[in-house]
Amino acid sequence: MNVLSLAKTRRELGVWSFYPLLPTSKAGITLGEGWTPQLVFERLARVLGLRSLIVKNESTNPTGTFVDRGAAVDVWHAYLKGFKRIAVAALGDFAVSISSYGARLGMEVLALVPRDVTRGTLYKMLLSGARVDIVDDYGKALDRARKIATMHNFYFSHTSSTMVIEGYRTIVFEMLTKLINGIDYIVLPIGEGVLATAIYKGIQELSEKMTFDIPKLVLVRLSTSGLGRPKEWSELGDVELFRDVVVEVPTALSMAMQAVERGHGMLTTVDERTVLRVAHTVARNEGLVLDPIGVVSLAGLEKLIDEGVIDRGSRVLAIVSGSPSKDPFTLYRVMECDSEILKKLRKIEEEQPRLSAIDVEILRIVAEERTIHSYAIWKKLNDRGYSLALSTVIYHIKKLEEKGLIRIVGRHDRRIIYALTEEGMSILKKFSE
Repeated sequence: MNVLSLAKTRRELGVWSFYPLLPTSKAGITLGEGWTPQLVFERLARVLGLRSLIVKNESTNPTGTFVDRGAAVDVWHAYLKGFKRIAVAALGDFAVSISSYGARLGMEVLALVPRDVTRGTLYKMLLSGARVDIVDDYGKALDRARKIATMHNFYFSHTSSTMVIEGYRTIVFEMLTKLINGIDYIVLPIGEGVLATAIYKGIQELSEKMTFDIPKLVLVRLSTSGLGRPKEWSELGDVELFRDVVVEVPTALSMAMQAVERGHGMLTTVDERTVLRVAHTVARNEGLVLDPIGVVSLAGLEKLIDEGVIDRGSRVLAIVSGSPSKDPFTLYRVMECDSEILKKLRKIEEEQPRLSAIDVEILRIVAEERTIHSYAIWKKLNDRGYSLALSTVIYHIKKLEEKGLIRIVGRHDRRIIYALTEEGMSILKKFSE
């Protein structure tokens, strides 16, 4: 197909290298989205028993996820329609992406997000110039954004809009520039179902114009039934780790399920423990340290191979998304899957018993309050000028507990109450002298 061949020569245009296949009157602006690497995972393929495993690494997009593709097209469409302001409803990543592309075009962005939005996501939106309104949940965010758009001439941007789906189709176009044949399955995560809908739509459209064997889609959902970490982590539910694939309002799921109902795909679910373990396996075998949210697709693939649903010897392309993680809390959760790594970590920490400034400040707060829970510690740290994610604070608390400097003295609802140990008090006195 000439359009696909030509697109390879103009990658600097991002998704707009496929402009003739996108429904806008002219090509738009780019932040460098698209043309993400297709990595051959030979070692992981051997571990799983596959003939071949290719990973489409969507974490290399500008804001770290595939949603940049849809946001680029959606914001440009709004701009061409003459809108100056955008109201976007999202869980997190999508609002960050819309804010980024809105800033690129000088458009005002109002982001309506649930109150459990992560701190890092909130900061990214604010840094891009968005005005952020916090609402109770995602459903209310959708309703309010829709009303604002109707009453005040905002463009209503949401994750399952037609333009967003059109942008996601570029993943299929890129895959087909290299992989016209030879793939048995395409495995991808499913939250609202928008990505799956776009990929299924793109494959169906191109199969009418090109000759290739249509691979089956494998849709992988994160099960919420078992979400929740061990009690010592309970103040911060695992929904934060997997926020953008745990969706209360799956706006496009019915469309995505058409692939399954028509025999072109299958659906499976995985639990968070499996996802964390697979994140460790990917890092150990292929050197790619991703947020657990990024490997939900690979966790589903492993499950279906173990169950005999996908034959060993199959040729698979998996889509992963989720930026390389720098959050110590997230990395620690992945390391918990490997007792040997934890032993090495404890040995290093025993040899280097120094405390960070954050550790010392936490000890001071606990000493001042006598008993306190993690969320209150986080608020007090922020009041004292420490701009930290709640997950990062909980990580430091966990490490202080392991060092024997604080201890659990009770629980209130889901919250764990901490107090200083005698050793913690002794260490704090040394820092206060």
